Amino acid sequence: MKDIHKQLRDNPIQTERELHHRIADYERGELDHDQTVQLFQELVDSGLAWNLQGHYGRLAYQLLEAGLIT
Repeated sequence: MKDIHKQLRDNPIQTERELHHRIADYERGELDHDQTVQLFQELVDSGLAWNLQGHYGRLAYQLLEAGLIT
């Protein structure tokens, strides 16, 4: 798993743009299960899961409880 904090420090604009694209892909239903889990791991790592609309925090919590993300 890539360190999202290091990526944000090294290239914050590109990494943020990529994350926004993947969030949009998620909202369009274009991510498979593994891609969704990876996205939510990065959202939790960055803290964004808790600052986006409620669905993201609830799903992140469910994935944490299921042991799919840490």
